[in-house]
Amino acid sequence: MITIKDDGIGMDKETLGKLFQRYYRGTNTKESGSGTGLGMAITKQLIQLHDGSINVKSEPEKGTILRIILPI
Repeated sequence: MITIKDDGIGMDKETLGKLFQRYYRGTNTKESGSGTGLGMAITKQLIQLHDGSINVKSEPEKGTILRIILPI
């Protein structure tokens, strides 16, 4: 199990619901031209191909916890 935790700005429910969708970019796309919105979608697919799972919990102003579980 790999756990990544921060105490950053967190994400709202709408962002969490779309986080693993292809081409979804949770940032303001008008201000930044970088990124394709594929990173989290590809990450989830790779983890699932290895019979693992990925889980994200986040609250605005409280931070985010990302947990990846891979079988041994």
